[in-house]
Amino acid sequence: MMDGETVSSSTRLEMQSNNCDPTTGFGRKIDLLLKVQGSLVEVSSNEWKAKQTSRLAMKQQSKNLRTNASILNQMSLLSKTKLNKVMAIDFVGIFGYMYVLQNVRGFYVAKATSSLFVPKDAKELPLFKNTIKALFKWKAFLEATIDEVNEAVLLDQLETCVHQHVDSPSAIPTTPKLT
Repeated sequence: MMDGETVSSSTRLEMQSNNCDPTTGFGRKIDLLLKVQGSLVEVSSNEWKAKQTSRLAMKQQSKNLRTNASILNQMSLLSKTKLNKVMAIDFVGIFGYMYVLQNVRGFYVAKATSSLFVPKDAKELPLFKNTIKALFKWKAFLEATIDEVNEAVLLDQLETCVHQHVDSPSAIPTTPKLT
């Protein structure tokens, strides 16, 4: 987990693949970027912003959707399209929502799954239960995604190892010639 305006490597890769000028930007800054431990694989970009105008909030939400689309692209490439969903959170002030971004036949479709809020008063705690339940669903989703990413990374390493040893001519055993 990385927090505090970190930059997504997935957005950097997307910028490079689109031949963007590297001097004009270095990737999208993110409030909370979730990565697979011991790996560079990102699984979710999440944003928290202070209460602000709706125009700025919409800009933040759009940025987060694009960042998660980049993350989804990288996970999909790694897993050979097995991973096709990202679950993330956007908060503005004390209110937020959780959503799933999915690649459906080449189109990115986002669907809100839960409304979230942070209570300001003890009387609001009973309503906070729904937010807690949603966070546990998010945790389960992330755990399953991380398991799939770890499997994909292992398969990729195995495939790379096999190609390095089998495809190289020096790896083919030969019988010495008798003279």
